[in-house]
This record gives sequence, C-alpha cells and structure tokens, in this order.
Amino acid sequence: ASVRSLTQGLLDLGILQGTLEENLRGHRYARYYPHHVGHYLGLDVHDTPSVPRSEELHAGTVVTVEPGLYIPVDDENAPADMRGVGIRIEDDVLIDLKGPVVLTEEIAKDPNQLEELLAA
Repeated sequence: ASVRSLTQGLLDLGILQGTLEENLRGHRYARYYPHHVGHYLGLDVHDTPSVPRSEELHAGTVVTVEPGLYIPVDDENAPADMRGVGIRIEDDVLIDLKGPVVLTEEIAKDPNQLEELLAA
C-alpha cells in the first residue's frame, strides 16, 4: 500500500509520468522510495537479512512503520523547490496479544503541527 500511495503522489506532483500501473510495474518509484516500509526495532535492527519479510509478527515484537520519500537534488523532473527534500515519518509499533500498540501515537505528524514545532 505504501508503494502505491507514494507512487500516486509522485504522479500527482508531475515527478513521474505515465499511469500508476506502468510506474508500479517498472519500479519507477524506487529512485524516490529506496527502502521498505519499516524494520524491526531493538538490538539488531535495520534490514535484518536473516528474517524474511513474510515472517509472522509475534507478541512482544516492536517494528517501525516509516515510509519515506526522497527527491534527489539533481532530479530534473521534480519542481526546483522540492529537489533535495526527504520526508519520512516514523511510528514505532508494539505487537501485543490484543493487537498493535502505536508507541509513538502522541508524537506530532500533522504538517501544521510540525511547522509549529520547527518555528518554535
């Protein structure tokens, strides 16, 4: 879902051309979204190659949910004011027996809240 959503956003901004399906099939989004949507959080974290992404999450596991979008500084397809911009908002989620618990729920993520924090 993150790849589809971010690819559609890149199309809406005019950074990618063509149809959504063409861009998804051709992996044209990968220049702007070079990683997965998250990873395990703990002692052994980023891109743990020994744990397949299809592995079922068990109670007590904490993972990140952090889709990111990065516009290269030299990208001629992007508007000049967006070149060199990277956006990633992370949530940390505990897998609990009763369901997921978003540990970072109270952290500001709304663009207006973030602007206020940066201006302070």
